[in-house]
Amino acid sequence: MALSKNLIFNVTKKEPELVRAKTKTPTSTNHEIKRLSDIDDQEGLRLFQRAIFFYQPLSSTIDPVGTIRYGLAKALEAYYPLAGRVFEGPNGKLMVDCNNEGVVFVEAEADVKVEQLHDGILPPCPSWRKLLCDVLDSSAIVGTPILFFQVTRFTCGGVSLGIVFNHTLLDASGLFLFLNSIGEFAKGALKPSVEPVWRRELLEARSPPRITCHHYEYDQKNSSIKPLAYPKDTFILKSIIFSPKEIQTLYNQLTKGRFSSFDVITACLWKCWTIALEAHPDDIVRCSMIVNIRYGTFGASIPPGYYGNAFACPAAILKASTLCDSPFEHIDKAQNE
Repeated sequence: MALSKNLIFNVTKKEPELVRAKTKTPTSTNHEIKRLSDIDDQEGLRLFQRAIFFYQPLSSTIDPVGTIRYGLAKALEAYYPLAGRVFEGPNGKLMVDCNNEGVVFVEAEADVKVEQLHDGILPPCPSWRKLLCDVLDSSAIVGTPILFFQVTRFTCGGVSLGIVFNHTLLDASGLFLFLNSIGEFAKGALKPSVEPVWRRELLEARSPPRITCHHYEYDQKNSSIKPLAYPKDTFILKSIIFSPKEIQTLYNQLTKGRFSSFDVITACLWKCWTIALEAHPDDIVRCSMIVNIRYGTFGASIPPGYYGNAFACPAAILKASTLCDSPFEHIDKAQNE
């Protein structure tokens, strides 16, 4: 049996259908208009994001397609804005018309077993186009469905759930809240264990805005003293898996201090990336990461059921020579916000 990420296989897709909330709520019937937050509608999030989940063979008595379709329709009653359509209001402000037009749902069949994909399920999954709905323009978020679901059956009984979602409505944590509610409804729940919360006004900017620190992540100035040794169009996307063995190896290089696994992995990747790029010693290099602002981070008070974008991307900066020549524990001294 071939176990390769380069495996060639076929997927047969049925015609797309629209799944709507099973019971129209008064708000959706009246086409309630909801504003997105200032984090939601920033230019960098005006796109569709993709996610694919793979599952081993399920019980032969369960119809994964019908079960997910039912749970999705029920979940859209609670998360009814997701069945609407985004539009631009005054000054380009994004809003959602809660009109219950529905989300796209596609049923598909693959002619291989899940296990035959092997490491091909890791990002960047080479077969992602086969396992996701066709979205012709990934930046056309206005007037289009907010969610696209594809459930693909494999010959072994396993399934994949491919999701394309409008990033202005959801972040990763918000998507998982929604998916969890689908699963709960599919198992017979009458309501989500965590009630969804809109409250996008919580993340509106002050009026007038007030900048309280330097945001290195938004610096546009090119700080490179010499051109990159390798052009950006030669870069490739690669998954790197750190097992406990590799993480312990990184910890063994520390001589002092207490650091999390995130700290040492990030320091390792940042340092290796800078060395590989052959940066000039005097270049200022930057490391930016996504930070969830839920759970009291940064003093934010975000309700547990908030499913909008609730993250920041702070950046740390350091001179390339310092980064490349220093042990991991000294990288923690990088200037950050």
